[in-house]
Amino acid sequence: MDLVICEIVVICEIVNDTCRPYIPQVLLHQFGLRENSGGAGKHRGGEGIIREIEFRRPVTASILSERRVLAPRGMAGGMDGARGENILVRNNGKRVYLGGKNSVLIAKGDRICIRTPGGGGWGTPVQQEKTSPRCR
Repeated sequence: MDLVICEIVVICEIVNDTCRPYIPQVLLHQFGLRENSGGAGKHRGGEGIIREIEFRRPVTASILSERRVLAPRGMAGGMDGARGENILVRNNGKRVYLGGKNSVLIAKGDRICIRTPGGGGWGTPVQQEKTSPRCR
């Protein structure tokens, strides 16, 4: 059985019909904001997300993602956002960095941790107002 993990599927809350047959074969262990991943600036970059998925049966998984090598750039003096990363955690605890584009054989009990990049900030960070609200 093959499974393709695309960043667009990871970000969406809606599960499309292509992915529906795979839902019983995976467990979602973590889904949330990747704190401090947005670049500093007068307007801070947006936070990435973290999603950790455990596979309940052997599969071949492919991942297609961006901004794993080059960070999202800040603009007008803003700082870069954090780079994304895709990590395979084998059921024996061994961790394997997958890069941005890869296909890998996954055993029952293995997990993939996908950390999407944060956005680059805009404007010089010292210009940021201390009272400016941040999305949580």
